Amino acid sequence: MTAATGGLNVRSLKAQAKQLLRDHRAGSAEAGNRIRAAHPRFAAGAPPQQAHAAPFALADALLVIAREHGCESWPKLICQQDDDQEQFANEPGWVWALPPSLASPVSEEGGYSRADCMTDYDNWPWDRAFRVHVAVGTAYASRRPRVVAFDQLTNRHLLPERGSSVDIDLALFRFELPYGDVPHGTIAHYGVEVTEG
Repeated sequence: MTAATGGLNVRSLKAQAKQLLRDHRAGSAEAGNRIRAAHPRFAAGAPPQQAHAAPFALADALLVIAREHGCESWPKLICQQDDDQEQFANEPGWVWALPPSLASPVSEEGGYSRADCMTDYDNWPWDRAFRVHVAVGTAYASRRPRVVAFDQLTNRHLLPERGSSVDIDLALFRFELPYGDVPHGTIAHYGVEVTEG
């Protein structure tokens, strides 16, 4: 972990944000002071009541935690974490054919590849969906790949498969996740899992 997070992992940072949200809802003066000091929507000299009267959601609490740890935003704080494997753990029975990387966040379009797995994706805001095309060779074709995406709060989402075609030595898969199914912002990272072989 980096010095900016003091050795804390993302799960622990999220827990801090949830506690700050609970403290805000309970009217804690300390929570109000932290919010006024770190959230750009509040002036440091404003009365604590201003911080308690304003709407304050989990995304706001995450921003406060990020700023308290010296980062401009929650995604930038997440990118400072060194342990991709802890952040992007597999479910039992699955392994990464192409793991997500905190250093390579999703933009509007692009893709990446490694060994026997290649992807490209479309992430255009006007489409209101995140689409990924996956091409795998014989090593992964029979292990039924799936795309796993992570939103801005690092929640895990499985992309439904929308079609596939298999040739002798290549399999192509298409996945799509409507943004209506992503309650916490947009997709920030993704990877391709296959069943353990």
